[in-house]
Amino acid sequence: MLAHFESPGELKDNEIYVWTNSGGRDEGYVVYSHRALPQDTDWPRQVVNIRDFVAITGDAYMGLWQHMLTHDLAEYVVAYMPPDDPFPNLVHDPFRVQLSPGYGAMLRIVDVEQAIALRPYVGDRPVSFTMRILDHSAPGTRHLAHRGSGRPHAGRENGR
Repeated sequence: MLAHFESPGELKDNEIYVWTNSGGRDEGYVVYSHRALPQDTDWPRQVVNIRDFVAITGDAYMGLWQHMLTHDLAEYVVAYMPPDDPFPNLVHDPFRVQLSPGYGAMLRIVDVEQAIALRPYVGDRPVSFTMRILDHSAPGTRHLAHRGSGRPHAGRENGR
């Protein structure tokens, strides 16, 4: 079971559907839950909330959506997707798909040097790499992070 973010501390049932290709390899999954809606007809009404949707192939993407759209008692299927997700272009009636922009938590590391230094390497073999970190919301701030022997470290690039 997973804890839902809109009801902290409360556990609710989730269902997980895994898409497996014909070779037996898992290529995607969807985690979702059902919630009853107020009843105003003889049919039980539900909303299906998709918590996590991951597909690494086009077949998995289509198969997972096919599964989600077979919930015939669901009046709504709610999913949080990127704005360029192809789903609205794949359904028979794209005008029935309601898109509402929304924003989740936006996080930003303020102290890059300390954040990099606090991340231990947990691999079995030695590794060494350097990466450039650009922060477009803070122009002129560039860092180089290096991981070699010892703890990782980062510093401002060319005194910036």
